Amino acid sequence: MQMRRPWPARVLFALALLWLTGTARADDVKDAMAEALRAYEAGEYTTAAGQLDYAAQLVRQLKGGRLETLLPEPVAGWTGAKKEVAATSMFGGGTSVERAYTKLDSRITVQIIGDAPMLQGLMMMFGNPAMLQGNAKLQTIKGQRAIVQIEPNGTDGELSIAVGQRFLVKITGNRISRDDLIAFAQTIDYEELAKTN
Repeated sequence: MQMRRPWPARVLFALALLWLTGTARADDVKDAMAEALRAYEAGEYTTAAGQLDYAAQLVRQLKGGRLETLLPEPVAGWTGAKKEVAATSMFGGGTSVERAYTKLDSRITVQIIGDAPMLQGLMMMFGNPAMLQGNAKLQTIKGQRAIVQIEPNGTDGELSIAVGQRFLVKITGNRISRDDLIAFAQTIDYEELAKTN
């Protein structure tokens, strides 16, 4: 009698991801998982790994859809562009959603990055003011620690907020004021973001 090999942790992890997904694109995720399992049992490990990666990417897209709903509507006087969802490699993986806003020749981009491994290192800055560089300043916005930095030209800037040790809200702007950055930061529901799975 042939003994079945135990499933590796990667397969079990991907199955857990499948269980956590919602109904949107569920068939695609299930199909990818089924193909990964078939390939694994047939010893086709490259195919199995590729299907697991594909299923994980679909799950990240589902999560991105949830995060997308938390991107703010335009502040009065501003116009919002289409929302975008993407996997992010800049922070070592994870999910990123963003939306751009314009007012005349001014531009602001709001980005929410979630569950990227490198975020942990970045978040250390929020608890250690000595790590801040340049003219970056700590500020509290809606109960959240924020780092606000305005460039020497006085019209470009960036605002970052760590949420629940899992998310980074990054607001960047060109030809804007500090008040513009803060106005957009105040429109985000941080409590809801912290609860997002």
